[in-house]
Amino acid sequence: MQPIFNPDSTGNGHTGTCVNCGCEGVIPGYRHALCGDCRSYFVRFPIPRWVQLFGAAVLLLLALALTQFPKRFSAALSLQRAKQAIQQKKYVTAQRRLQDVVADQPGCLDAKKYLAVAAFYNFDFAELDRMDSILAGTDIEETNAADNELDYVLRRYKDYYPSDSLRPKLDAYKDSAETLQLSLYNTWLQQYPDDFAYITTLYASACISLDKYAMADSLLNTALHRNGNHMRVLRYKVYLKQQLHQSDSALYFCDRILAINKEATIALAPKARILLRQGKKKDALQLAEESYSLSQGDAYSMATLALAYHFNKKFGERDRLIQQASHDSVQASYMEYARDVISGKENFNP
Repeated sequence: MQPIFNPDSTGNGHTGTCVNCGCEGVIPGYRHALCGDCRSYFVRFPIPRWVQLFGAAVLLLLALALTQFPKRFSAALSLQRAKQAIQQKKYVTAQRRLQDVVADQPGCLDAKKYLAVAAFYNFDFAELDRMDSILAGTDIEETNAADNELDYVLRRYKDYYPSDSLRPKLDAYKDSAETLQLSLYNTWLQQYPDDFAYITTLYASACISLDKYAMADSLLNTALHRNGNHMRVLRYKVYLKQQLHQSDSALYFCDRILAINKEATIALAPKARILLRQGKKKDALQLAEESYSLSQGDAYSMATLALAYHFNKKFGERDRLIQQASHDSVQASYMEYARDVISGKENFNP
């Protein structure tokens, strides 16, 4: 018969009988008078099945939480550091951290919003489009810092691409700058006033291709008057001033880009070349290395670093970089100019 324990029975330790089963052989020294068998049974009292299952579920949830905690903590830390990088205008650093956060925590909307912001300032419009597509339909809150940043970027982003109404007009001119009739400039501005920035930079680019530098400069100045932080316009100004051999002016526009994004390779690499031409070899090398480290796939930065190695007499590093570029057709084409400078075929200091 299964023992039935009455917890109110205390036993007196003098009867010598078990309060549960009535047999003799009570083990002395305990409050309740129990024999050895009954005491062993109650010590091993079976835990109900539902209690076991509940306890197992709690332990499983705790184990899962503990395994997820390091990843969540790391993602939260990376997000915070990315936000700090954005505040410091170091958008390449921010984008790299945010891409890790989005990969680890795909449900983090703020990370995706900040990633779109960083991608815009890094000219990574493919990533910006990807994030914009993912975030489509989400509400924008004025009190949310990420939403405010994203809203500003998306409004500025429209200046970098033609509107749907203008796009068909451009199909006839997509192959050659020579076919872009400059006489149409004012007509298009009247027909598509919302495309002012895009039309102006488009015509400025065409003028540069046709060596009409004065007209290009005038158009770019007009665009900057509307938006002084338009990075594509500033980029064209850097290139134009280099073509005109106006080094100080080119440096000025490089610095304007770097004031917007301290890690903008579109300014770091050109600035390094300008400093090389000015004989500031060590400063140029530092900028060239920074530009290359921020964007190792960028062929222009790679060729710039090769030139910086050459003028700083780091011939081993130069040759290894040239050899590395030979395996990629785009990098090899940009490196051809550096090779011509190194061989003396091209004059680097006109």
